[in-house]
Amino acid sequence: PFNATNDPYATNPYLTKAQREREDSLSRLESAAGRSRVDIPIFGTSLFRSSKSEFQPNLDGPVDANYRLGPGDRLVLILTGEVETAQTLDVTREGFVLIPQVGQIAVANLTIAQLEEVLFSRLGRVYSGVKKGAGATTQFQVSVAKLRSNQIFVVGDVVRPGSYRVSSAGTVMTALYAAGGPSDNGTLRSVTVRRGGKEVGRLDVYDYLLRGDASRDLRLESGDIVFVATHGPRVRISGEITRSAIYELKAGETLNDLVAAAGGLTASASRQRIQIERVIPLSQRGSKSEERTLIEVTSDAALGSATPSLPLENGDYVRVFGVAERVRNRLTVKGNVWRSGAQAFAPGITLSEVLRRAGGTKPDTYLGQVLVSRLKGDSTRVQLRAMLRDTTGAVLGADLPLADDDEITVFSLTDFRPKLYVAVAGAVRKPGQIPYREGMTLRDALLLVGGATEKAYTNEVEVARFPLDR
Repeated sequence: PFNATNDPYATNPYLTKAQREREDSLSRLESAAGRSRVDIPIFGTSLFRSSKSEFQPNLDGPVDANYRLGPGDRLVLILTGEVETAQTLDVTREGFVLIPQVGQIAVANLTIAQLEEVLFSRLGRVYSGVKKGAGATTQFQVSVAKLRSNQIFVVGDVVRPGSYRVSSAGTVMTALYAAGGPSDNGTLRSVTVRRGGKEVGRLDVYDYLLRGDASRDLRLESGDIVFVATHGPRVRISGEITRSAIYELKAGETLNDLVAAAGGLTASASRQRIQIERVIPLSQRGSKSEERTLIEVTSDAALGSATPSLPLENGDYVRVFGVAERVRNRLTVKGNVWRSGAQAFAPGITLSEVLRRAGGTKPDTYLGQVLVSRLKGDSTRVQLRAMLRDTTGAVLGADLPLADDDEITVFSLTDFRPKLYVAVAGAVRKPGQIPYREGMTLRDALLLVGGATEKAYTNEVEVARFPLDR
């Protein structure tokens, strides 16, 4: 049942009336196609619905070469050689570390490589063995032991908008994961980062999902705002496609881009038919309540590199059809042969050759007639026949040439004999009919139906028999 508590849009404070109408339009389109909203997922949202820890960067070192130090980081400085010592250094609120005998050093906004250059100078004043080159008698190593955390804000169309503390190595993807990812109404194509009132980055999550490109996954700083706007135009694609889903399109993206995002066509996709069901824009609708239209295209025409790809509209539903079920160059052998089934057709092949491929006929084969059903050009069938010389499949008289899609039926002598049964009813485990065999006894029949039940009266069994001459 539908009510306000299970309506996914009723409690979303960011959903406008226009957005609700757009979602309702998509829902009606899906219903018209005989599919529910659940059947086709929104591409990319499932990534953010699992454990929060999966996108959290390591809270302990090491860090990459671009990481910049800041208040709250903890460093470890180790000297070896003439001087053996290890120091734990916490970066203060002012961005300094204090090294015994060396003094205070400003480290805020420095990378590890830049800090090492500073330490060569400062440590060299105290320890004469610290120098660059082969003459060094004291070596040092500095690394990040623990990362600071930053407070950032994730707002807009996300599952759990709010304030979050993330590692200083955290990125936009980290923030999105913490907030549960974009909601069903949120965009994955244009997630923005604002810092100090200015936009400093924009992430297209599809770059990460489809190409593994994280180059625009900006590292966040304290106070950053990650904003997820309402999604742009969406289309659905299903059928003979690798990933059936709902995809969000950027301006200018076409059917080619959609198919590429969906992983391409499957091997069984038809080159002759792609269908697009489109909601007609309100401004273009006539007075007859015409709200939808169908567009038929071929894969070659729509996806060929030599021609411009077909543009798509918001709400389009793309169906990729499969190849026809009919198999070409096929013969079918049925009935009383050792290996029944499909065989490859080749021009000039004959009935006897096909029967030999099938292992020959069985000993009880009816040699008097083999039927060949042949498909005509008007899709009707004509019946041909031949007689067999023996069970090897040799044809009596002139051999019969076969045609593509012929169906060959070989009969058994038992096919023409009456089927005799024994019916067993009452207190037995599997009551019903069993085939009659010559020499069968009452005990045989009871064994074949699983025997009597525990409640059976075993002192007497009633046998009813029809007269054979009736």
